[in-house]
Amino acid sequence: MIERIPPKYRFGLTLALAFALQVAVLAVFALFVALDMEQAQRDQMVQALAERSAVLVVLLLVLLAVLGVTIKALFDAWLWPLGRLSEETVLVAANPRHRVEPQGAHAVRALAGKLNDLASACQALGDEVQARIDAASRSLAEEKNRLAALMSDLALGVLVCNVEGRILLYNVRARQLLGAANGETTPGQAPVGLGRSVFGVLERGLVVHALEQVQHQLGDRTQEGADPQAGFVATLADGQVMRVQMAPVLDSTRQLDGFVLTLEDITRKVEAETRRDELLQSLSQDTRAALANIRAAVETMQAYPEMGADKRAQLTAVIDEESRRLALQIDQVQHQYGAEPESRWELEEMRGADLLSLLQRRIDAQPLRVIVNRTVDPTLWLSVDSYALAQALSSLARRLADSAGVRELHLELARSGRFAALSLSWDDAPLTAETLRDWENAPIQAGSSGEASTLKGIVAHHGGETVYRGSPPHHAVYSLLLPVMGERAAPGAGQARAHQERPEFYDFDLFHQPGQNEELDRRPLSQLAYTVFDTETTGLQPAEGDEIISIGAVRIVNGRLLQQESFEGLVRP
Repeated sequence: MIERIPPKYRFGLTLALAFALQVAVLAVFALFVALDMEQAQRDQMVQALAERSAVLVVLLLVLLAVLGVTIKALFDAWLWPLGRLSEETVLVAANPRHRVEPQGAHAVRALAGKLNDLASACQALGDEVQARIDAASRSLAEEKNRLAALMSDLALGVLVCNVEGRILLYNVRARQLLGAANGETTPGQAPVGLGRSVFGVLERGLVVHALEQVQHQLGDRTQEGADPQAGFVATLADGQVMRVQMAPVLDSTRQLDGFVLTLEDITRKVEAETRRDELLQSLSQDTRAALANIRAAVETMQAYPEMGADKRAQLTAVIDEESRRLALQIDQVQHQYGAEPESRWELEEMRGADLLSLLQRRIDAQPLRVIVNRTVDPTLWLSVDSYALAQALSSLARRLADSAGVRELHLELARSGRFAALSLSWDDAPLTAETLRDWENAPIQAGSSGEASTLKGIVAHHGGETVYRGSPPHHAVYSLLLPVMGERAAPGAGQARAHQERPEFYDFDLFHQPGQNEELDRRPLSQLAYTVFDTETTGLQPAEGDEIISIGAVRIVNGRLLQQESFEGLVRP
């Protein structure tokens, strides 16, 4: 019953009840004594008590004080410690690391010690179980991450590499795209195979550039929970153009353990894009000529309103003929343009903040300081070729530092309608329009095909334009207008795939196998990747004229014979 009483009232109520009980006992005792007396004795007793009422009050107060001290001692030794122990038991059950502070009587303190021992045992058991769960979760997450990366977009060519760029998995489509189908390779390219370097088939600079973007996204705390990825376009030795998407493979500590490359042949898209650009350029030239004729006819009619009917009819016929020819050209262009792919192959979606960070890292290698405006809209996504753009702006920054003496460059990116304005500004060294035009048209090695491009051409490929504002001798601003994309939407989980191949060649043990080093001499053959050659000859005496008839080779990786990676050929049959 006392448990139902609030703790702050328990002591007072207990003291009041004990005092009332003691007074009641004394009153009952006095009543029984009075009943056993004569009336005269009872009158005398009442008179005596009345005369000594002050003494009785003092005695009652003394009794109350003794009861208070006694009950307080009992509460301090038992009731309050037990109540606190009951409350802290709930905390221990919820948090085994919580410990009870022993208080009260010896028995209560001993009970608190036993409860702490039990909590320690539970904590040790919980830590052990949690450690096993964490280890299993890390292993499961690592395998799940690899599988998720490998199973996505298998209709495309797939290459899985470790951090050193050694190929751990590839499918038939990747082998076909990279010119290694049926054992035939393109001159200047290395065949695709387990343990081989991906840099033998793709340009090292492009792959390293994409890896840098992925690592930057992994280290960006503002993108926690997002899926880091990067993309680039590569031109192979035989002229094929590949769109490559990179996704990281992470270990249990979210460190880069490798990467997945998906390959798509976009050669036809590139050719269609080129034809479309030529078509639009032709339309622009023809349209300008037709509009000039129409405008000349209209201006003539406006300048000479009193001209004769024959002359007016002649000018009207010119306007009619040119407008018909213009409409026909537009219809033809629209028909051909509609049959072309809609996407611009060389542009990839990229967050504006990531582009600024990339430019800062690239330009900081130049002899000037870069200051970036960090207040970039996080929802601003651009459609850019980040590799070419970074190369071009790095070249521009180098010219500013070497030729104009610029030592501090400000970068800023802001939304401007359908475009985003990427501004480079500097002080005390404005350029003339002729100088800037020469720099825009200067060749830059910005692509993977080996052909030099220009800053003006790169901006044109983006569908943008440049704006320069200089106010000598104080301040200059050079702005690039780049196309803006909406926020990326994750592809549907149930998106249908027209064709899907199962990766046939893989060896995940290569994830943690070290690269080429002196330890290879002490490794058994079952742990190495090597090629076995065999020959057929006319005999075993080359000095006496025996010759090789045929030769064959097969690769062995980690003790596994790869029949798909073999070679055979006749020499002198």
